[in-house]
Amino acid sequence: MPKEAEITLRSLGAPVLPHAARALTNEMVRQAEKIYCMTESQRDAVLQMVPSAELKTECLDPSGDIEDPMGKGSEALLNCARRIQAMIRFRFDAIELEAHA
Repeated sequence: MPKEAEITLRSLGAPVLPHAARALTNEMVRQAEKIYCMTESQRDAVLQMVPSAELKTECLDPSGDIEDPMGKGSEALLNCARRIQAMIRFRFDAIELEAHA
C-alpha cells in the first residue's frame, strides 16, 4: 500500500492492515452476496465475466463513479477516502433497514 494511502487511512482513524490486490475470479463472484464496484466500467467488467451476477453487482456510490485518486495528491486521496467511508456507511445502513423490514 502506498505510504500516502496509509497516512490517509490513519487520518480517518481507519486501521492500516496488510493488503494485496487480487484478480476477481468466477468463484469469488459466485460466493459473494453483494459486489460493490467503484465505477460503472468496473461493474460492466464483472458482468462481462459473470452475467448472472447482475442482481448482486452495483456501484458503491449510486450517484456516480468513484475515480481512482492515486497520483492526484493527498487532498484528492483524502476526499476519495471520505466518500468511500460515507458510501460504506450508507450501504451498511441500507442492509440493516432491509434486515428489519
